Amino acid sequence: MKIVKVEVFPVSLPLKKPFRIALGTMSHSPHAVVRITTDEGIVGYGEASTWHVVYGYDQHELVWAVERYLVDIFINTLTY
Repeated sequence: MKIVKVEVFPVSLPLKKPFRIALGTMSHSPHAVVRITTDEGIVGYGEASTWHVVYGYDQHELVWAVERYLVDIFINTLTY
């Protein structure tokens, strides 16, 4: 089985009420959803979230990093 397709989607989920800490307030939770498809038609999902004031990178940078670095690794090196 081999991974043949990796897609990354930015998703922003609204919170029921704002999350406040000393560094700021968050009203939405920014995520990157990853969909992986194998040559056998199996589909799997994963996700990661970020908050710039805490982690130092935002949702767009998270999506970019997955697309830039991880997609190639998944498709070209992982075989099961």
